[in-house]
Amino acid sequence: KKELQQLGIEVYTASEDGLEGKRMNALGLLDWVIGKNCIKFSSLGIFACGPEGFAYHLSRFCTEYNIKNVWFSFETMIACGIGICRG
Repeated sequence: KKELQQLGIEVYTASEDGLEGKRMNALGLLDWVIGKNCIKFSSLGIFACGPEGFAYHLSRFCTEYNIKNVWFSFETMIACGIGICRG
């Protein structure tokens, strides 16, 4: 997060317990960002990881808002291997 912010990239985070960023789930955060008109869709990039159910709902959300820059790492029996799932 810090490295992206140092590059001038606006970063929004959320967690269900509120320990990191807004207290909400990831799709709630996207709704919040869109509702505040904080972003330009042409420059929006979404990086996410999680189980298949989350990937499904995220893909529907991105289709609805025509968001094209999405990178997803599937969470399965083991961590993703690139540090997203386990810090």
